[in-house]
Amino acid sequence: MKVLLAMLLAAVLIPCISNAEATSSDWMPDEIKLNAARGMLARMDQLGVSATGSQTEQLAGALHAISGMATRIDAWGLENILREMPVTAALAVPKMPHPIVQAIANYGVCGVSLHPQLVTDEQEKLFLVAAEFSVYAMTGYLRAQYLADGGTDEALKTHLTSPSMETFARSIQTSQEQLSANLENCQPFFLKVIGSGIN
Repeated sequence: MKVLLAMLLAAVLIPCISNAEATSSDWMPDEIKLNAARGMLARMDQLGVSATGSQTEQLAGALHAISGMATRIDAWGLENILREMPVTAALAVPKMPHPIVQAIANYGVCGVSLHPQLVTDEQEKLFLVAAEFSVYAMTGYLRAQYLADGGTDEALKTHLTSPSMETFARSIQTSQEQLSANLENCQPFFLKVIGSGIN
């Protein structure tokens, strides 16, 4: 059932395709950054995370965080991103036919283990929200690189909704051990992309 992929696609496919006009050199234009910043504030509000300052100041802070993620992803570079993508023996993400699609799947799966609604500590909740948006930023960047390399959104969707991915989604969402291993394995990625943009 495709519904089993809902969490994975929310982390991977939907944010990527929403950036329809992005290019490999300008993958997160100002309008997308602003939309992402507003989305981050909405997510914080949904989770009851308190924010200080006026609405203008809150938006500026969220925009700073999103822009910082984009800057750090650009500085990391595609070659390093592909080489350092999260992999673990405990979590066998299906093999994809293109290295960038593989990276989209691996980084995207990091979002499956994020459940800020289940934690009570506000700082931890804030970190997990930032981590959610780091997944959106990374998959958006990778999508732009994939399109620049000749890929299409249709092919990307086909790969990410394949039967093997459906089986994988079913297995990971029913295994607390895999979810925990996934979260631990993704921590270096989260920390690298979030940086000091969230305090």
